[in-house]
Amino acid sequence: MRESESFIDIICENYSAPENSNTPFSDDDIRNFEKALGAELPSDYYEFLKVYGFGSFSDYFYISNPFIENGTDIFISENARQKEIYAFLERDVDKTINGWITFVDCRFINGQVEVVAGNPALLETMRTEKIDVYTRSKIIAFGNHFPYSFYPDKSDGLIFIGRTDDEDFFYRYSDGKYSIVMYDDDYYEFDMTFTEFVYNYLTAKIKLPMGNEETEWEFIPFGE
Repeated sequence: MRESESFIDIICENYSAPENSNTPFSDDDIRNFEKALGAELPSDYYEFLKVYGFGSFSDYFYISNPFIENGTDIFISENARQKEIYAFLERDVDKTINGWITFVDCRFINGQVEVVAGNPALLETMRTEKIDVYTRSKIIAFGNHFPYSFYPDKSDGLIFIGRTDDEDFFYRYSDGKYSIVMYDDDYYEFDMTFTEFVYNYLTAKIKLPMGNEETEWEFIPFGE
């Protein structure tokens, strides 16, 4: 378990956890999970699970919980499934139409999009006008290569941690640091902690193409 800045208190102030929704687990449970996973996850991820447990925000925003029954096996199996999907896309997706690269590599820096590779004309498909500078994010689309690998294949890799009905969320571990990666046709990387990302996503301080400004979030424990 790696120490990280937590936004759990401010999340709770805005979106209260139902009584008895938490999932009990111990430091030993964390150590056993991380040993099976082969990685130490940041501490604020566990703080979130201790408060909110196993459930979803408005039956839409789900966070993986390895401390339910068979939870570690489910967590690791889901990561294996995500890795297989990624490998399929990297291997088999046709990335060109009429000879044109259909995706771009770019970075979103200080409100400006900098093209690194690909076709600049396709930037309009990214709808970057809805992406807020606040995210401090680097936005990475497919380009003519895939930008990530899966941990532990490489020391710089993705670990699946949750999803919405439209997006997948990952930790990206790189050089001893963690960031949050979101995938929904494009990749969006956020230089922030897990609970900071959750708070900013729920409050729509992160402006994304799918738009989440109108949602009234409520945490629903599974089994309720």
